[in-house]
Amino acid sequence: LCQMSGQWTLIESDPGVISELLWNVGVKNVQVEELYGLDKEQLQSFGQVYGLVFLFKWQQEPKANVVDTEVPGLFFARQIVTNACATQAILNIVMNVPGLDVGPELTNFKEFTVGMTPDDIGLTISNSDVIRSVHNSFARPEMLSMERQSSKEEEDAFHFIAYVPHCGRVYELDGLQPGPIDLGEEGNDWLDTAIKALQERVQRYASSEIRFNLMAVVEDQAAAAQHKLEQLQQRVAEDPSLAESLNTDILQCQEKCEVEKRKRAQYKIENARRKHNYIPLFLELLRAQAEQGRMGEIMGEAEEKGRQRVEEYRAKRAADKDKAKK
Repeated sequence: LCQMSGQWTLIESDPGVISELLWNVGVKNVQVEELYGLDKEQLQSFGQVYGLVFLFKWQQEPKANVVDTEVPGLFFARQIVTNACATQAILNIVMNVPGLDVGPELTNFKEFTVGMTPDDIGLTISNSDVIRSVHNSFARPEMLSMERQSSKEEEDAFHFIAYVPHCGRVYELDGLQPGPIDLGEEGNDWLDTAIKALQERVQRYASSEIRFNLMAVVEDQAAAAQHKLEQLQQRVAEDPSLAESLNTDILQCQEKCEVEKRKRAQYKIENARRKHNYIPLFLELLRAQAEQGRMGEIMGEAEEKGRQRVEEYRAKRAADKDKAKK
């Protein structure tokens, strides 16, 4: 479960964070996209979809029908350390993509863990200095450390699980389970099987929980658009009469490349801001306000805004629960 741990820190469930985590550990030609629903058309628009990652508030469930025997060639690591659940779910996907360049570190890791049990693989992940270092690099700086009274909200634990195709079957890889869960045959499209399983899982929680997050590990969108652009340009070079008919497709590919370029630039900015320590700046601002005698006024305004946000949050949760019941 994603709770406090001495060695692994919490990281955000954000496509920019998870994408850069994969790139920094050495994985090439992939990225992570956030999904806003179980829309197959949206998934298909990404081209190659290597796996899905589902984040939800963990609840005790009946024992799952895990595979009793080892699945040949399927990489599966059990969760040994708590805050590693996001990274571990992602690794359970990329390590099962045939032909994917995962970089020298993960290639050596996969070779080293061949024949190990899921528990031993999970333990090896927890002891990997490289993986842990990349994971922890996305931790937000702690603003203040203080003891607080525990509450139900603070005790909520969120968990990541992965869905992958493998050798004609679709598997749910949950690090809290002793083994992979066989969801059935891939059929014409493995996403149909995965989406059905996700819909059933969401439905089980619908009456009491609405906080979910779904991401897809997909092929590098900029590289795919650039490859298609080069193919189109080659066709036009070979037959100039196709220039007019292919112009729209060429412009779309060029636009896609620019969009992905800007997206990655934005990821870098956002991740830098996540990692930056703003505490000295905030303390200096507070000191300046205190010297001007404005702290009382500022604290009063903050308390009032806080009360308003709590009331709005409670009203929204009540409305969401009523909607779920209907």
